[in-house]
Amino acid sequence: DLHRRILLARTSSLWKELLRRRVPQIVGAYFAGGWILLEFTDWAVGRWVLSPHITDAVVSAWLFMIPAVALLAWTHGAPGRDRWTKLEVAGLALNLLGAAGLMYGLFQGRDLGAATSTVTVLDEEGRTIEREIPKREFTRRIGIFAFVNESGESELDWLQLGVPWSLTLDLEQDSWIRPVTGFAEELEGASAFSPSHLPMSRQRDLARDRFLDYLLVGSIGGTPDSPVLASRLYDAETGALLTEHEFEGTHPLNLVDLVSRRLREDLDVPSGHIARTPDLPVRELLSDSLVAVQAFLQAEYAEGRDAAANLRLLAASTGTDSTFALAQVALAEAYLAFNQPEDAYAAYETALRHQFRLSERSRFEIKVRFYQITREPDKALAIARMRADLYPDDPAAWDALAIV
Repeated sequence: DLHRRILLARTSSLWKELLRRRVPQIVGAYFAGGWILLEFTDWAVGRWVLSPHITDAVVSAWLFMIPAVALLAWTHGAPGRDRWTKLEVAGLALNLLGAAGLMYGLFQGRDLGAATSTVTVLDEEGRTIEREIPKREFTRRIGIFAFVNESGESELDWLQLGVPWSLTLDLEQDSWIRPVTGFAEELEGASAFSPSHLPMSRQRDLARDRFLDYLLVGSIGGTPDSPVLASRLYDAETGALLTEHEFEGTHPLNLVDLVSRRLREDLDVPSGHIARTPDLPVRELLSDSLVAVQAFLQAEYAEGRDAAANLRLLAASTGTDSTFALAQVALAEAYLAFNQPEDAYAAYETALRHQFRLSERSRFEIKVRFYQITREPDKALAIARMRADLYPDDPAAWDALAIV
């Protein structure tokens, strides 16, 4: 009891001395000011699309200087004039040198400037175009795997592949994200709309083999009139669950838009970039007709790849909605396989007339094929180079350039 009373007395005395020297108030004000600075820095980084390492640097500097602030509060916080001592100056110098050394070790070689770089490209007509693109280290690479139909409704089976496919198209509008879907391992031995659902360990392996940062999986519930999509975002390296969301509505493609919008937030895409980036609803990129979309997907993922049956499905899809540009392109490729170049050319022309329904990446791909068919190799090469320059983190762009 005596030791306890002595300890309490000493603690009380120390606390009174800290209050007299105003250490808690000064340190508290430092934390409050630092928090305001951190919030402003985080806003500024997003608003002006700066390197996220800047926020980390501000946090680190803020924390590393706590000892110096506490020392100054202890020596100069009490009322009245105070003199600087050699011990105090040495302590501050030691803190500053230590903080500088730690900051150098943590952020040496890291980009603390803008998160984008300016590129200048030439289009197929020789016109100069200047664009801001994200630096490679800041792009988000994500694998999107087949969703699982847990609803028990066979009418929703098509969404197992339809959701990741349409979500990929939607995300391709954003240069900060490189979505990857259509893993061959999911389609082996599968019939149309019935993918092989892989275990998480296999999905992680596939994502890491392709140098992806994240993987997205999900499930389908509800009814055909009121479907429900649940999405789960994982870290590809550790397998840790990062976020989990559920979306309910009446139109499945509208739900894909909600998944896409939330995913961009979860991936910390800068707000300034989002505000300046087109984000068309996925229905505008495809078709307002679910019948046309399902026919197209059935041709894309049909078991056995019956060429004649696929051609009929694609003709039915474009017959339902002639503005469905992606289906027109697939129909053109099918006509080429049957040695019908005139029909293929007409389908490509129709697709290009409705290219407003395509993301920029899709437009590049289609234009390259069109110029190859029309025997304009210079234009095909210009488009392929332009695509690779604007999307340097996309292997498909370099593959297309190599082929041209």
